[in-house]
Amino acid sequence: MPEGKTLEDDIRKLHGCLAGLSGIRHAGAVWVSAGCMGNTVRITTDNKVSVIDITPFDRDGWYEAIGCGCDIIERVHTQIMFDLFKMPLLMIVDEEFYSRGQLSNSAASQLYCKSFPYNTIRGNVIFAVPDGEDMLPLSEEDAEMIKDKLMEKFTFLEEEK
Repeated sequence: MPEGKTLEDDIRKLHGCLAGLSGIRHAGAVWVSAGCMGNTVRITTDNKVSVIDITPFDRDGWYEAIGCGCDIIERVHTQIMFDLFKMPLLMIVDEEFYSRGQLSNSAASQLYCKSFPYNTIRGNVIFAVPDGEDMLPLSEEDAEMIKDKLMEKFTFLEEEK
């Protein structure tokens, strides 16, 4: 072996590559390495809900998925969401949605405003799993479950194809 390189280094590198390719379930999410895709659910201002892949699942990917020039996000979590989905979940919203004059998001507002009256969520939103200071993508199963529960609770939502 070359000097300074150990079998442990090779195993660690291989493990990281495999984890990034196959995904490892962790607390309802899938660990992914930088540059990999991740599942999320998006609710749009025109009442469409969909499971989408964000590649890469990072800040730039979140901005693009939210759209409308988003460049600052806010992580929102409420008891309403925990009660509905039976798991810790973050709703990611455009922090500056009022200054952009975006339309209201009825479903997102109802998930948020019952906990914080007089606040309205504007613009598209996406969801992620909290992991300390990080946000993780949803597993395929969790993304489908969240989409289905949203459509059941908010009958005005339509599945975006």
